[in-house]
Amino acid sequence: MRPAKPNQKHLVQQAQKQQRWLALGVLAVVFVLDIIWWHEERGLVTKGMALGMGLAYLAHHIFTWFAYKDTSIRHREQIVHNLYLGQMLKWAVSLLGFAVIFWQFRTDAVWAVIVGYFVMQLLQAMAFLLVKNKI
Repeated sequence: MRPAKPNQKHLVQQAQKQQRWLALGVLAVVFVLDIIWWHEERGLVTKGMALGMGLAYLAHHIFTWFAYKDTSIRHREQIVHNLYLGQMLKWAVSLLGFAVIFWQFRTDAVWAVIVGYFVMQLLQAMAFLLVKNKI
């Protein structure tokens, strides 16, 4: 059995920066489709996707900040505590964010918020798989 490899905090931060560009690319494609296909109100689907993706990014950024706050071996008990705390805060921010968005956003484009949230979750999972393969 091999020992665990140390976490590369800078690789995780680098992956999060790359997610921003991927998210902007997805939003640009959605904006073009929004103009061509959906004619209800200009930019309504793009706004929904942006809100969902922004919520997912914010929640995940909070998680990674707490999860990678302490990374040395002398903080091993605190690391586990930070992982649980980060995950709980991620869920709390997500639930509160969805509540605020659904309360303030038009109901006919709510599907775009949910799709945007899941697209960003997929981008985050792909980014962390790439980080895992680099370590």
